[in-house]
Amino acid sequence: RRFENGHDDLIPEKIDLVSFGSAIIESFQQIAEQRSISLHFTSPATPFYIFFDGDKTEKILYNLLSNSFKFTPYGGVIQIRINQITNNASITAIEVIDNGIGILPADLERIFKPFQQGRLNKTGGTGLGLAYSKALAELQGGTISVESIIGKGTQNYTNFTLSLPVRTEDKEIKDAETIKDVHNSNAVNIDPMEV
Repeated sequence: RRFENGHDDLIPEKIDLVSFGSAIIESFQQIAEQRSISLHFTSPATPFYIFFDGDKTEKILYNLLSNSFKFTPYGGVIQIRINQITNNASITAIEVIDNGIGILPADLERIFKPFQQGRLNKTGGTGLGLAYSKALAELQGGTISVESIIGKGTQNYTNFTLSLPVRTEDKEIKDAETIKDVHNSNAVNIDPMEV
């Protein structure tokens, strides 16, 4: 399927976010073992059911984790962490954290633009994955942010945070769709299988 004209249809489902995240982590377990990377998953102890588009959120997290593995050396650490944040509005934050090569301060906004990559990236790629993920997050009323520290005498640290609104009723998503129309005049056609 293609992500065209800057928008796509939401297909919200009531999903346990804890089981959802655990399953995604499990799909990366083999490559983590092959590269001696410590892969961790931290979440609430109990099931956490909210409405979100599982297919689109999976694509976002798969891309973020793929990038972490791409830029984290053998013996490194990657973590997914799920937190519920209540600050005026109820938000779920899904963090993908690693101690890979890091991102230069000047590149923190640039990497979310189509066909742009961080200047420390020596591995190539299309430069579309993060732009696509950002669009999918915004389609759901969410955001993706990043912070990165390139250590001097300490380990590097990069944290991508996917923030999604906590909606416990399907109606809340339908209401949001009427006011949230992702329209980007510079939208590009992106095949998810190519990012």
